[in-house]
Amino acid sequence: MATRDLILASVTRQPMHGYVLKKRFGEFINPSEKLNDAKLYPMLKQMEDEGLITRETEVPDAGPSRKVIRATEKGRRAYRRWLEGDSSEGLGPRPRYDFFRSFPFLTKYSYFYDLDDATALEKLERQAESHRARLDDYRAAREKMIEKGLETCKIQAIDFGMRLEETILEWLADTAGSYRRGKTKKAGAAGR
Repeated sequence: MATRDLILASVTRQPMHGYVLKKRFGEFINPSEKLNDAKLYPMLKQMEDEGLITRETEVPDAGPSRKVIRATEKGRRAYRRWLEGDSSEGLGPRPRYDFFRSFPFLTKYSYFYDLDDATALEKLERQAESHRARLDDYRAAREKMIEKGLETCKIQAIDFGMRLEETILEWLADTAGSYRRGKTKKAGAAGR
């Protein structure tokens, strides 16, 4: 997900300040790629230089002045090309096991044959706790989205996230069950 595309999509829909952009993207961008001032404002400057956005100073009755970011006509056309095009949708070639990148726990899990069952179960339960909390957060966010009257596509996108978490929780429960039943193979054994 390209940050530039998200910025352009957001300001095409509704002009906003840099602070609002940072806050909004905090929930979409990997924490290790945090969108801070050192990244955001040079990117906005470049987008402005390319004619995709304008930044106009707004002076409120109280408080400091702020720059309102708006998409230009060129920016709106670029947004439409991005939205209607196939790029950034993951349709191209991908690694066979790309789900390992999305779920780093699986990389470590691939070597659980070197753990005793009790330790493996503890680790699986910690994962389940984390995913249950995420699912609860998504459910609460979904309710707020409905209350705000947000678009169906946004609610359906969070539904996808909820289903993904439910699937992960189901896999974790099944996997933990195999450890509880002693149905796991250790190093050197074929299969699980």
